Amino acid sequence: MLRNILLTLIGLGFVALGILPMALGKIPWTSPDPWSGLLFFAGCAVVGVAESVRSLRPAKAEVSAEHVVLRYDHLRLSALGLAGAGWFAAGVIGLWGAMFPAVLAWMLVVFGGLTGSVLLATGLDGRPKIVIDADGIADTRRLTQKVAWGDLASIDTSYDRGMPTVLLRLRDPGSFAAKRRTLGRLLGHTIDPFHISAFNLDGSLGDVEAAIMRFAPPELLPPPAEHYGFNDEEEDEDEPL
Repeated sequence: MLRNILLTLIGLGFVALGILPMALGKIPWTSPDPWSGLLFFAGCAVVGVAESVRSLRPAKAEVSAEHVVLRYDHLRLSALGLAGAGWFAAGVIGLWGAMFPAVLAWMLVVFGGLTGSVLLATGLDGRPKIVIDADGIADTRRLTQKVAWGDLASIDTSYDRGMPTVLLRLRDPGSFAAKRRTLGRLLGHTIDPFHISAFNLDGSLGDVEAAIMRFAPPELLPPPAEHYGFNDEEEDEDEPL
């Protein structure tokens, strides 16, 4: 929380420093240098504000008698997308000014443009990403079909690249098709074992675990002594950006 507040204050501070000399008439409003820096730090401030608000609001997983549904976190992804758009604009303007070296300006153009467009599009996706009910569990980000409880050999909790996850072991991994195979291989994703995280979703991993405890057959669940209990500890699976 403190880190997000500092990011917000630093971003807004530099935005004010960029506007002040133009408002005082010391730098023309048409000069590209203040605008490139202003847009860059405005993007940082947007991220800081969104992360601060997000840390204060409760998780909003959709919970009903029939299922538990998690979707993308629209606030976070839209904020990151807007920040990317701001960095893209800063890079474009920076190509005509002296605020950024040309290499850095092009990096902002490429990185900001790609991440901004992808994250904005993802943030607008309101379809369910994780659905858990009496029939099984679906993670539409990674698999093309739902995993029935009978298709699982075991369920546990683990960590994948430092993030807490729910670990599913499939009885027959070959019968399931993964989405985005090339990207998944580059990121080291596998479906045996299959990791489920709540990264960038509107609920927490505790919501996922609670739903599994509620709907899964008892024989699939780990013994209580081996249960990590994400509901009982403060999780921070959303730390990476």
